[in-house]
Amino acid sequence: MKPDSSLSRQSLGSSSSRTGLARIDPVLPPGSISAVLANALVVLSSITEDWEIEVRISVGDVDLDNQGLSYNTNSGSSSNSSLSTRSLDSPSNSLEMVTGPRTQEAVTVTLTPNSSGALYDSDLEAEPDPPDWGPRGVDLKNLSDKEKKRQDVINELFHSERSHVRHLKVLDQVFYRPMLDNQVLPSDHIQLLFSNLDQMLDIHSQFNNKMKSKRRESHVVTEVADLLFGMFDGPAGEEFQRAAATFCARQQIALELLKERRRKDAKLNNFLTDAEGNPLCRRLQLKDIIPTGMQRLTKYPLLFENLAKHTEEGTEELSGVQRALERSKEILNHVNQAKREAEDHQRLSDIMRRLDRSGFEKVDHPMAGEFKNLDLTKHRLIHEGPLNWRIGNRQKLIDLHVLLLEDVIILLQKQDEKFVLKFYNMNTAGGGVERSPTLSPIIKVSTVLVRHNAVDKKALYLVNTSQNGAQIYDLVATSSAERKMCVQRQLLHPVAPLFGVVDFQVPRVEIIMLPTPQPAEFLPKDRNSPGDRNSPVYIASGL
Repeated sequence: MKPDSSLSRQSLGSSSSRTGLARIDPVLPPGSISAVLANALVVLSSITEDWEIEVRISVGDVDLDNQGLSYNTNSGSSSNSSLSTRSLDSPSNSLEMVTGPRTQEAVTVTLTPNSSGALYDSDLEAEPDPPDWGPRGVDLKNLSDKEKKRQDVINELFHSERSHVRHLKVLDQVFYRPMLDNQVLPSDHIQLLFSNLDQMLDIHSQFNNKMKSKRRESHVVTEVADLLFGMFDGPAGEEFQRAAATFCARQQIALELLKERRRKDAKLNNFLTDAEGNPLCRRLQLKDIIPTGMQRLTKYPLLFENLAKHTEEGTEELSGVQRALERSKEILNHVNQAKREAEDHQRLSDIMRRLDRSGFEKVDHPMAGEFKNLDLTKHRLIHEGPLNWRIGNRQKLIDLHVLLLEDVIILLQKQDEKFVLKFYNMNTAGGGVERSPTLSPIIKVSTVLVRHNAVDKKALYLVNTSQNGAQIYDLVATSSAERKMCVQRQLLHPVAPLFGVVDFQVPRVEIIMLPTPQPAEFLPKDRNSPGDRNSPVYIASGL
């Protein structure tokens, strides 16, 4: 039976005393105590203080005070509570087993503050594995095999969303807020780690609550397309896309910085060790929980594809699920691109800090004047990697670290921890009289032509046709596959069709770029090859 809507709620006391009493005195027919308790917990859910809850029940002449029913909100774990939501559904624990006169039922809920500072949250009790969706009298014989599989997918979707909300709440309650309170990290580091966590928690919690409502309507969920549409399509879908990009884009950068700081900061290490020992973390470390936001985005396309497979053809439900599948892939692709661009920006910032321009600035050359105030972070990184440069008589190769930016190609040399930008003489690699430097390390993409080297499959020629005079650069990749990959990554993109690459575009993604804390000792490690430059990028099936 549903809880009576006429339940009254009395004053819960002042926040200064941090104690209170809620008494609910409905007159209900026999067999409804569980419903009353459920409604009592609903009333309590709006309380913002931190309470320990004691439930006392009397049924007619039967006093149940001695049953010792209490709920301690100190932990979301069912092992630490004598009353949980599961007990309301379990016949073995139900108070309806009590016999005696039942002319009236009274439920008194006493609240006192607990030590954890957190109100009971059923989502924190979410088990790792999905629960069985078909108990409680559901006649599975009336369902086709296809529908049973569909219900399995819906059950996994609902449960995995609840588990994700749990992860976000653990981040918020166990790490984010305690970090702010204890000041174990500068605020900008904390912001880099958790970004818009509040917004993401709100979005996913609303989605999770709608799923719970669907489940309460029936254990066999008939339609979910409307639910998915409200999350992934329209204005709500656009908001989710922007929020997810902001949340995920710089997490890998933040975790690298945190790793270095934790290694050197005993206070931070002790704090994280204690926090990660919290039972709510289930033996996961912060570095394991942070990436769950990105992992959740990769899960949606797989779930929706499986859901569409088991949905009846030619129905509006199938069309809605297919639209959700399409949008989930678009959102994942958008977030992946945001992640790439954030990490590329961070990489350019790292190179910029270690850039030695002294040799470049001393030369009297038009390019030196034009790029006197070169700031790599103002450009967009397309590709990065090692190449060899053959100059003069070709008896010697110069090792280069090449940056392809959106508008220029920059040829650098690595010396210890520095990146050196300098001009080169035509006979640098050979003997003879030195000539004035003529080869610029900066080439404008708008003035470059590309030609194959017919003799060497690993090599290619760059022809700089600038007004300062034509210059030819003989560049050699480590392998023919590397040269091909350079083209595929849009190296020399203005003339990519020469290499069989057409209509290759890299979309721009707008994300909120917050200043990244950059203590010298926290510099990211070098990433010398294209495969190492970016952290793993998640790709949806079918993209």
